[in-house]
Amino acid sequence: MFFKKQKGIAVIEFTLVLPILVLIIFLTVEFGRLLFQYSELTRMARSAGRFISNTAIVNTTGNLPAVLSDTNCDFCISNMKRVLLSGDTLNTSSNLTGLTASNISVVEFPADSGILVVNVSYDWTPLFAEKLQTFSFGEDIDLSFNLNASYAVTAL
Repeated sequence: MFFKKQKGIAVIEFTLVLPILVLIIFLTVEFGRLLFQYSELTRMARSAGRFISNTAIVNTTGNLPAVLSDTNCDFCISNMKRVLLSGDTLNTSSNLTGLTASNISVVEFPADSGILVVNVSYDWTPLFAEKLQTFSFGEDIDLSFNLNASYAVTAL
């Protein structure tokens, strides 16, 4: 007789726990996507760093140009940005949605050291929602944030 009163309890428990399980699944997917995109961003910065280290010095002096610009290094910066974005020097489309050439910079740091630092800044946004609704209890919470990757190489 005790078991007759327990009929349907499992369905009610499942109904109560289901939203929590779905939330945990969504959070796991978003966190995995964040880690993948950061890993991709650092891989892209490494590839661009290797490219610029081989192309920044265009003459036989063995020194970087006084002013590191496209005109002084045979368009090495534009080509490096293309390598970072798409993997080759021909395309300009990015492997990461929203990443553009304006998010990429290269500087010699410290000055006159021959060390080039490639910096990439990427605005990560969640897949499911960009803002967390507070239902009029204050301003909505922005869930996107900035990912930064840097890679330092010596110009060859």
